[in-house]
Amino acid sequence: MQRQLDEFLRNVAPLRRDPGSLQRSGVETQVTSLTALAYYARHLATDTRGAPAAAPSQGAPVASTKTPAFWQHLDAATRDNFDSTLAVLDDRLPTRVHDPKDFTTPSGRTASDPALEDVERINQTLLAYMAAMHPGSTGAGPDSG
Repeated sequence: MQRQLDEFLRNVAPLRRDPGSLQRSGVETQVTSLTALAYYARHLATDTRGAPAAAPSQGAPVASTKTPAFWQHLDAATRDNFDSTLAVLDDRLPTRVHDPKDFTTPSGRTASDPALEDVERINQTLLAYMAAMHPGSTGAGPDSG
C-alpha cells in the first residue's frame, strides 16, 4: 500500500501546484484524505495482526463493548461510509452515512482499544472527505456542530 501511495503522490505532484489545488474540491483535499486513510488503515492492520484478545483480568474493556454484534455494526457502518465515499467520487450524493459517534463503545470511549480507535479515525476521514467534496451531504463539517 505504501508503494502505491508513494507512486500516487509522485504522479499528483504537478497537480498540487495548480492554482485551485488548495480549494475545498481541489486535489490537496483528496491527497490529504487518502494519506490519512492509508495511515489509519496501516495502524488498524498492525493493531489487529496477531494480537490476541486480552482477558478481562488483563484490564481489557468491558466485554459488552467488544461483542460480535458491536463489531458487525462497525463493519457494516464502515462499509456504508466507504460506499458513500465512492458515490461522492462518482459525483453522486452519498446514500447512507454514519456519524462518528456510531464508532464509539457504549461507554463512549475508543482509546481503550487501538483497533476501535483506528476504525473511528478511518470513518472520520471518510466523512471529512465527503463533507469537503459535497458540503452538507454528511451533516458533518464546519457548519455542523
